[in-house]
Amino acid sequence: MKIKFKMGEGCFNAANAASGGRLNREDIEAAFQRMGEYKQRLQTTGDTANMPDKLRAFAEREAERTKVAAAMQKRHAALNILVRDRLEQSIDSFVAAGMTERQALLAIVEGTQRGVEGGRNSIAALTGAYEARYLGGLLAEIQANRPHLVHVLRDPRMDADILKEMSELREGGKPGITGNDDAQYVAKVFASYAEMARSDLNSLGASIGKLEG
Repeated sequence: MKIKFKMGEGCFNAANAASGGRLNREDIEAAFQRMGEYKQRLQTTGDTANMPDKLRAFAEREAERTKVAAAMQKRHAALNILVRDRLEQSIDSFVAAGMTERQALLAIVEGTQRGVEGGRNSIAALTGAYEARYLGGLLAEIQANRPHLVHVLRDPRMDADILKEMSELREGGKPGITGNDDAQYVAKVFASYAEMARSDLNSLGASIGKLEG
């Protein structure tokens, strides 16, 4: 059963002052809960040496994490306002061109062949563009450099070797551990496109850190 750690007003006020008033009560209470759970884990495992220093270091990490989360929440709220504004402008433009509101929404999702400005800038078109960028680009690269691999990517043994090789793409890893040069090559290609996708998503408002392997 999970223990709910209670925070007194004095503790809350101190945390609020330390954050410069940038965090709300919910954020601070969530951080306090994680601190309590961390302290409980240390006590349960007997890892209580230098407890104050460990708790202080944990609190500093949590404070930074909470500040980043709060900043991202504000950023996403601002991005949502911009996206909503663009969406409403597109609908208004389509309706002004003679579409019903239902037709306008379908045009945003699927596109339209009508001669209206922005009629082909649909969600479907954007999805297709990203699929071409990632999947199409990846397969084209493999086809150009090692065409024989296009037909063996569904082989279970090849998949297993690729997975092992991808897990070694990290600091201290051992690329080539499988002895399968093709799997090592594909792992690097997969990793490069995964990084491309991560960068694209971050440019659109995400906050995804690098993941080893």
